[in-house]
Amino acid sequence: MQIRLKLMGILRAKAPEGNLLDIPDGASIEDVMQTLDIPTTHVHLAMIDGQHQRDRTTSLAENQELMLMPPVGGG
Repeated sequence: MQIRLKLMGILRAKAPEGNLLDIPDGASIEDVMQTLDIPTTHVHLAMIDGQHQRDRTTSLAENQELMLMPPVGGG
């Protein structure tokens, strides 16, 4: 199945061409992060179709949009 990705900040470098990713049925947010080689500590916020997801074992469905945002710092 295919999902849409929206990677923010420094995570953008990990985005596949066209921001589309083929994943196995039942793949979770964690699975996608592992596929893209994004450490869990590099993601502060995960959203599926605009809804905040605290549980990164949540499964994704065909054509859903996964947004990942890194921690934001400032000073």
